[in-house]
This record gives sequence, structure tokens and C-alpha cells, in this order.
Amino acid sequence: MEYYAKSRLRNGTQPTVAQHCNAVAEMAREYGEELGLSDTAELAGQFHDFGKYAESFQELIKSLRPGQRIDHALPGAALLAQKSAYKAAALAVAGHHDGLSSFTSLNAAAKDSIKESTPIETTQRKTVSLAGQQDYGQAVNLFRVDHPDWKGFPKLPKSSGSMLEIRMLFSCLVDADYTVSASEEGEAPPSAPDLKPTSVLSALYAHRDNISATSTADSNLNRIRDEVFMRCGSMGGESEGVFTLTAPTGTGKTLALLHFALRHCQRWKKKRIILVLPYLSLTEQSSKEYKAICPDVLLDDSRSELSDEERLYASRWDAPLIVTTSVRFFESLFSNLPGDCRKLHRVANSVVVFDESQTLPAELTAETMRMVQELSSRFHTTFLFSTATQPDYTALPGLKWQSRELIDEPAALYAALRRTRVAWRTQFPTALSAIADEMAEQDNVCAVMNLRVHARKLYGLLKERNDEGLFFLSTDLCTAERSAIVEEIKTRQKNDLPCRVVATQCIEAGVDLDFSSLYRALAPLEAIVQAAGRCNRNGKQKEGIVTVFVPDEPGQLYPGESYEHAAHVVELMINNSNVDIHDPTVLRDYYERYFRDCKEKQSLQDSIRIEDFEKTHKAYKLINDSGLQVIVPYGEVYAAMAQELRERGMDAVLRRKCASLQVAVPLWQREKLLTYAEPVYERRKSRDGERLESPFFLLRPQYENLYETGGLGLQLPEKKENLDLFA
Repeated sequence: MEYYAKSRLRNGTQPTVAQHCNAVAEMAREYGEELGLSDTAELAGQFHDFGKYAESFQELIKSLRPGQRIDHALPGAALLAQKSAYKAAALAVAGHHDGLSSFTSLNAAAKDSIKESTPIETTQRKTVSLAGQQDYGQAVNLFRVDHPDWKGFPKLPKSSGSMLEIRMLFSCLVDADYTVSASEEGEAPPSAPDLKPTSVLSALYAHRDNISATSTADSNLNRIRDEVFMRCGSMGGESEGVFTLTAPTGTGKTLALLHFALRHCQRWKKKRIILVLPYLSLTEQSSKEYKAICPDVLLDDSRSELSDEERLYASRWDAPLIVTTSVRFFESLFSNLPGDCRKLHRVANSVVVFDESQTLPAELTAETMRMVQELSSRFHTTFLFSTATQPDYTALPGLKWQSRELIDEPAALYAALRRTRVAWRTQFPTALSAIADEMAEQDNVCAVMNLRVHARKLYGLLKERNDEGLFFLSTDLCTAERSAIVEEIKTRQKNDLPCRVVATQCIEAGVDLDFSSLYRALAPLEAIVQAAGRCNRNGKQKEGIVTVFVPDEPGQLYPGESYEHAAHVVELMINNSNVDIHDPTVLRDYYERYFRDCKEKQSLQDSIRIEDFEKTHKAYKLINDSGLQVIVPYGEVYAAMAQELRERGMDAVLRRKCASLQVAVPLWQREKLLTYAEPVYERRKSRDGERLESPFFLLRPQYENLYETGGLGLQLPEKKENLDLFA
């Protein structure tokens, strides 16, 4: 009898297990070639569906066992797990549907499955398709019939056996399996265009010439921007490895980074460029600029609206130039899930540019940099870390860090671009009313606060004094409104109209605004430097003043322990000596002090030590509490979208469409939120037909006014209010 890989497809065909596995093995081998994993990837492909040589699975696809959940992945892994050299292949095969586990748990399940005559149940509550030596022996015989030229298990090249190498192998298998399956369904993913660095370089030069011709910035600043751009391009010819770009804000790093990456790809035949950014606002901004140069830019973040074709590219990162978030990039590198890991093999032989690289959580930084070093040395990935506040990773205990700086003398660059002076007003706390008094007398000024509650209070005080050209920017506003406000501020600044802005840290990176003076609540030094980059940004005045102060407010002053620790390091430095934010040696001193007392995340260290992929995935989180997402009533699309969400539920298309209309609310406020908002359910239902909750909420119609457009954004009342049934 024929053993089939799946039930009949749309075109009437029904591929056999052998046909499907051979196609997957061939493609997995191709993916593994440039990783040095071709033989292992081919082996994993050949055995990934070995469990389908089972009567239980064949009955399932013929619908003779409706509703039963069969695990067809473990049997192939069980065979491979008997040889220590096949450990990586066994893990990849076992996890190609449900995710990588630990070899310890896989090995135990494999032994039980081969030994026990009754099918065992996996941790995912699936019944394994084969049970006992008789079943396994019969399946091996069927495999040999389908593969008459099979010469037995191959001798594999020596492997490092690292978790990253196993994830890379896993990526090759998963991408091959998903791609072959899509082809069998008549939905073969389209081939992405190749990166053509020479032609893109020509477009980059033309784009930059146009910017230079229309620039209104100070001539000295434009000269330095030219120098940074050309220097980055010339360094693109350097050999593979890890690089840093340390340059002040406003020096045109966005285009300079692309110049380096394109020249490096041109010299070393790299296949793609991946730009990694910490904030969603930056991904949208950078992708827009890069698309003006290279139309084939793929924006892969949580809120980008993608066509069906683009979604296929995004799922496998099959594009010449990708813009994504640090959460998506780094969490995928520590993930155990097939969907996350599918794209990882495409990171090999690429150039990865990490802009605003100071934003990694301290407790995860050392392990992240170890991953970077292995990617670079083992898989020919070149990294470039760019920021105005370059962390000194050599100060991290237990990390051997080496990188090459693109700029010969960063200190001279900072000195030449000294456009601000910091007034340290930290000896005594300052009342927010005093800050409001000072800001009311100025026409182009911004205050950046650590906490939203302080920002709201200062905004209210300033509104009482002078509300002309007054704006508020915080994550209480959805990203669509924040973007609109930033554009309005830019227009007013261009026309010399009054602009008074109160903001949280959301304004500090990548927001191209230019204030005459700026107030900053005491914060980590990198945050102060980034905020200062919004002051006298284009050098239009001799000197911009950045006033750093401690708010005279009761209770908490900082958003977290790590943030508070860093702010106290700054305070200690101020008390002991003069702190010049334009001196790179001051930044090195700051990071040395900061990293000295930072400890690595213990749960992550423990998970990596025992090579448990699932626990590692759970422990490595750049954002610990992503919170609940309230879709707020902003813009013309909201009404129709809200109606569809209420009637039909959330799906992938709507999730992307509403991404720019979301405001995050912490998980601990869930009960309070339910008073004013209704949960949005997933469009798909559970296996039992029950509605599935999503992390999304819609304000109830009578409470839509809790989102204040043109004001403070989403404001949930401090005290529970009675429902107005007639509202």
C-alpha cells in the first residue's frame, strides 16, 4: 500500500511520504549548504515525517480517526536520537511542528516510544504514531522500500553542537518543510529579488545628493555628515566581523549605515541587509527612507500592513533588504518555535545593522553579545552597532568582546559637533510648576519626562500658562497620532511658529525635531544624550541649553530598577566631577560603572546551561510585559474596523491594520480595563469550538471619549465609575 504524507490536495494529488520527504531533504540540504550543515539538514529532511509510516496516521488523514491528535515527528527523532552524532537532527525533527525542546526530555520520550508497546502521549497531549520495536521495525522496512538506494545512516562532519547551530539546522528544516508543503498545495512562495548592491549604491548616491542640495543645516554639520558617510562606505571593504559606529546624533547615520552595508555586500557577496531598530516608530521611518532608494525593502514588524506576497517573504526573511525590530530579531535567535526560527538560516552571510544599540536590557546584554559573536564567527554574519552612546561591552563581566570602530577619532567628531551645553540642576529637586513657568516663556522648547504621570502633570501646568503650540507625546497616544503630531511640530518649527512639547522617552530616538532648549528629568546617561540630540539639532544657534533636573514629586521617579540604577550612576558621577556628555571617555566611564553591578538573568543562564530551548525562549524577553492592547478611536478607519472586530473577531489582516491604533495597558490593570473596554476575540475558535481571547480590547461605545485626540490620549479613570446605561 502507498503511505501518504497528507490528505488529498486542492489539485487532486496526494503526495506520498517518500515524495514529500525527498523534496524537503533536497531543499533543506540546499539551505544548509552555506551553513556547513548540508548533510545534517538532508538527514533531518529525510526522517522528519518518518512517523507517517504508521497505520494510525494514515487512518487520521483518511478521517477514520476524526479529532485525534497524532504526533508523527517523535518517531523519526527517536531513531536519530540513538546516535549522539545525530543529536541536532533529532531535536530539529522532533520540534518541526511544536518547537524545540531539550535533548534530555526528547531522549527520554524517544526511549519510551521505542520500548513501550502502547503509544505514549507527548507533553502537547498528542498520541505518538508508532509504539514499540515491532511498529518501528515495520516503519523502517517501509522506509527502505521507498528508498532502495538508502545506504544507511551517514557519517556527519564534526559539529559544535551549540544551541545556535541547532536552531540554524531547525530553521533549514522548518523552512524547507513549509515551503514544500505550500508548493504541494499550489501556493509556492515567489522568489525574492536578489540584492544588487551596485545599482542600489547608485540610487543611494543620487538620493543623498538631493538631500544635500536642499539641506538647511549648518555648513559645518553638512561637511561632517559627508565625512561620516564617506568613511562608512570606505570601511565597507573591511573583512567580515563586528563593527561599531560611534557618532553624535544628527550626523546622517541612517544613510551612512546603508553605505557601509552595501559596500560590504558588494565586496563579500553578502545576500541581504537586515536593519534592526528598537522602536516601531523607527522601523516605519527608516523603511520609508530606504524604500526611496531600494523599492525591495521588506518592513517586518508587528504593525506593518503586508500584502499576501510580502507576508510570505516576511515569514522566511527572503528579501534583499529587511527592516525589523530588535524584539523580533533577537527573540527569534533565542526562540524554540518553528514560526520564529524559520527565517534564521537567512541571517547567515548577511549584514546586520543594529541602530540605537544602547537599548538592550543590561541583564540580557552579555548573552546577546555572545550570540552575535557566534553568528559572526561561525555563520559569516557581519554586525554593525551604531549609536551616539556606544556601550562599552568590554566592561561586561565574563564577556570577551572585540569590535572595530568605523570612525578613526570619535572624540574629535563629538568636539566638532558640540551644539549643546548641559545645565545640571540636580543638587535639589525642582517643582514641575517651575519648569512650566520657564517653558511658557520660550517659543521652541521640549521637556522629556521619565514617567507618564509626570508628563501629564507638566502638560496640564503648561496648558494653564501658555497653550499656544502646545503638544503632548507619550505612549498613551497611538502611534498613528504620535506620527501626525511629530509632522505637525516639524511644520511649525520650519515656519518658526511656537512649539512647546511635553514628552516621555518615546521622543528620544530617531525623531527628527529641533528645539532651541530642552529639559530632561534625570535619567540614564544614554537617555540624556539622546534627548540632547533633539536640541539645536541642526546647529542653527550657537549653543542649545539642556537642563537636567530631578522632579520634586512624591513616590516613584523612574520606570524600573535598571533605569533607576543607571540614573543613580549619573548622579554619582555628577557629584564627583564634571560630566561632559560630548566626551566619549565619560560614556566609557559611565558604562563601566553601570555594567559593573549588573547581573545576568539567572533563569536564562540556567536554561542555556542545560540546553533547554523552551525555557530559554521563555527567559529571553526584551519586553517583560507587553501588556494588553486597546484599539483606540482615532482616524477614519476606526469605526468600520471596530464593527468588524465585534462581529467577526481578530485575524492576521486586522491585527496589522489596527497596529497603529493601539495603546498598551499593563496586565495588572486588566480588571480595571474591563469596566471601560470589551475584549476582542480571535476569529478562529478552539478545537472544542470555544471563543479564544486575544490581548486586544475595544473601548465600549459609551467610553470612547476616554481617548482624548489632540490631548493626553488614553486616560483610564483613577477610580471605578458607574456605567451610564443611557450613554
